[in-house]
Amino acid sequence: MESRSFSEITSETDEAASFRIENFVEFSVFIEKSSSILGELKDNNKLMDTVVIRKSVESLETELQRAKALMGRVSHSRQPLKKQIEEEMTHDLGRSLGLVLFAKKTEQTEETGETEQTEETEIEEEIVEEEITLDIDDVVLQVKYGNDDEFKSALSVLNVLIRDNTVTSEWVSEEGVIPILFNRLGSSKPDNRITIIQILRSLASQNDENKEKMAETGGLTTLVKSLARDVEEQREAVGLLLSLSEVSAARRRIGRIQGCIIVLVAILNGDEPVASDDAGKLLNALSSNTQNALHMAEAGYFKPLVHYLKEGSDMSKILMATALSRMELTDQCKASLGSDGAIKPLVKMFQGGKLEAKLSSLSALQNLSSLKENIQHLITTGIVSSLLQLLFSVTSVLMTLREPASAILRKNSRFTVPSDKKLQRNSVEQGVIPLLVKLLSNGSTVAKTRAAVALSQLSQNTMSLQKSKTSRWLCVSRSTDAFCEVHDSHCTVKGTFCLVKAGAISPMIQILERNERGSDEAVLGVLATLLQDEIWENGSNYIVKMSAVQTIIKIIEQGTVKAQEKALWILERIFRVEAHREMFGESAQVVLIDMAQTGDPKLKSMTAKILAQLELLQPQSSYF
Repeated sequence: MESRSFSEITSETDEAASFRIENFVEFSVFIEKSSSILGELKDNNKLMDTVVIRKSVESLETELQRAKALMGRVSHSRQPLKKQIEEEMTHDLGRSLGLVLFAKKTEQTEETGETEQTEETEIEEEIVEEEITLDIDDVVLQVKYGNDDEFKSALSVLNVLIRDNTVTSEWVSEEGVIPILFNRLGSSKPDNRITIIQILRSLASQNDENKEKMAETGGLTTLVKSLARDVEEQREAVGLLLSLSEVSAARRRIGRIQGCIIVLVAILNGDEPVASDDAGKLLNALSSNTQNALHMAEAGYFKPLVHYLKEGSDMSKILMATALSRMELTDQCKASLGSDGAIKPLVKMFQGGKLEAKLSSLSALQNLSSLKENIQHLITTGIVSSLLQLLFSVTSVLMTLREPASAILRKNSRFTVPSDKKLQRNSVEQGVIPLLVKLLSNGSTVAKTRAAVALSQLSQNTMSLQKSKTSRWLCVSRSTDAFCEVHDSHCTVKGTFCLVKAGAISPMIQILERNERGSDEAVLGVLATLLQDEIWENGSNYIVKMSAVQTIIKIIEQGTVKAQEKALWILERIFRVEAHREMFGESAQVVLIDMAQTGDPKLKSMTAKILAQLELLQPQSSYF
């Protein structure tokens, strides 16, 4: 190619720059002509030796390459070139050509020394700034329209630009970077998604305005989907959501996204420490909404619910307790609620709240009380005595509470189990014995039976408690009122669980005297505790004194097999005393003989033993 003068080149440049592009063909011609000009400029060694002109030519070359790439994509997709993009590209090419002209003009200026060098430096800086602007514009285009590879490269550059504060918040806003990134998040490849979220985190850290824009984009649902992806993407997504949760509008939207809270609870319980910690913080932020707290509880995360039970408003407490009563809880969930401290505030609601609070809390406690580990928590709160008192209530309003109260007492019957003396003492110190005794007179048959069983369990430990206290009382003046004729010692209700001192024996005998046989076995079990090996004689004398022997004989005649068995065991011990045999033997022998002949076979041996005591049967009899 022949070398032309610079004036000829610039003349042709002016012609190209002023050419009005009105359609795609004309724009293509313009690019081709500019490419031809670029080739001639690069071939002019004299021009390219000048630093300023060389940089201007390189800038022009970059713009032409970008334009050709865009034209290629448009041609391939057969979609018309957007007028706005066409005008932008034309403007950028014209500006680059102008820089070449300006650089040449400056190079021709005959200035020397420091002034010349200063101007050249300024021109170089201006050209660098223009190149940066051109690069940034190219990045935005690639982020908007680039294919996967172009998009990935553009994201990397954008990430650096934002991280290094090369671009301003105004530029980010004007270019619509935030909505563009959210729009491409859902359809991007995994690596690109991670980079997008990292860029969004950088933008969120800059100011609250960016956070608010992210909350308004409608892209939060797409972001939440990243919580269920691989560990790195999950970690970045949780971090971004945590940052956005500082904006109230974002908190509301995040909590409403289906499945979000469930996934966050799973991440909280996961193995990735950073994601788990951020998930916990995010859940805490979201729990400011009571509905979110309930969703967390349904997902197995109960701390927010327990917090509301402890410190929430009265309505919030009722809401949480009601929800808890309706949940289908696994044993693991019940244990978690117990260890998290849900039981104590529920008991407090029952003891001090209004009717709605009492009912909701009792129902919740009923749901939790089926787990053995929670029984200890319940008993230590003092609820047993409160529940027993409720059973005595005749107020119609409180009658509605009896069913859940009875259910809880049934599940918590182990508060008097003999093997757990600590638990027994805890219950007794809360005043359960007088309440149980009262229930013997005022309760239903079922309530009387359960009260008798509980008292029987307490009475089984009276002797061991009496022995442990003997050494403590050696130097203490003993009250004659405290002496117990059965246990032959100084007894108290709370100290030794003594049923004699509690006045429990009389109402029990009254139960046996009635025609209702449902409580016989339980009541006889209580009387049997007064006939333990060490005190059987004192116990026998006391039962005789309380006029209970004829009633016991009546049960042998009319009671169930199990009640008959207990009654025979008691009568055998009573008849060990000759005076008692003489007093009651005649009235008992008819019943005993009939029992030996027609009674249950497994009771014949015990019956024969008593008949032998009365000398009505030889010890060698086949009944033994």
